[in-house]
Amino acid sequence: MTETSSLNRSWLIRMIVIAIVFIGFGAWGAWDAFKAYPARGVRHAEFLEKEYLDAADKRGRIMSASVPNPAMVHAQIQGQGGATDEVENARYRWLNALRVVNRLDESYTTIADPSARLTELREKWATTKPPKPLSELDIPTQYLIMVGCSVIGLLVVGVIIKASGTKYGFDPSTSTLTLPGNHTVTPADLADVDKRKWHKFIVFLKLKPSHPTRANEEIKIDLLRHAKVEGWVLAMEAAAFPELAAASRSTDAQTTDALNQGQQGQQGQSSGEQQA
Repeated sequence: MTETSSLNRSWLIRMIVIAIVFIGFGAWGAWDAFKAYPARGVRHAEFLEKEYLDAADKRGRIMSASVPNPAMVHAQIQGQGGATDEVENARYRWLNALRVVNRLDESYTTIADPSARLTELREKWATTKPPKPLSELDIPTQYLIMVGCSVIGLLVVGVIIKASGTKYGFDPSTSTLTLPGNHTVTPADLADVDKRKWHKFIVFLKLKPSHPTRANEEIKIDLLRHAKVEGWVLAMEAAAFPELAAASRSTDAQTTDALNQGQQGQQGQSSGEQQA
């Protein structure tokens, strides 16, 4: 009866965890980029609006506190090398905070009743801690986190989907391996079983020129992703190259005997020391 491979459970769990972590960070970045950071920036701009109106009120200039064409005013203050007085400095800080959250527009800088607005803001911020200001890179960084982590997470999901669609089959009675695409490989088709990356759970099956569909090809098989395939490859190798398999078993047996003898010697030495 032909057996069919399945995904290695430990590999699958690890990949699912990795995908969840990266997609989770991507969602977190999206929340910060679209919701949390802009909201914090708006609150900071509102606090600086209160500071600006306070400064204008102290100088008796509160009734002219509205800022028409705020983008031009912001550019003018920046171009002249900075503010010339306390009110202008407070105005610039407010406009700059609005710029960071894309609100440098007359709809946000036109104040119908500056005195009433100042009273409202004083009452609000009297019991509220001012939020931390946003830097120029805060929101763009969250966009990068959102995109980068989401892409990595989706790529991992793609790897899982691709691996789940890759199936191997094996007929124990003939040691025949069925590759994806329904190509079959028997021990007689093997020119070599290359284990140069065996430590990375990768094996290469080198096929003979006589193979009917994949002559002279080197087939790469990921043993980590697919359960049972490692045992099938070893069974094919043993059938194709019995001398090498016997030599490998002999080497393994000698290594085991040497280890056992070493352990016995250490136990005998320990017993002698205890008797002494």
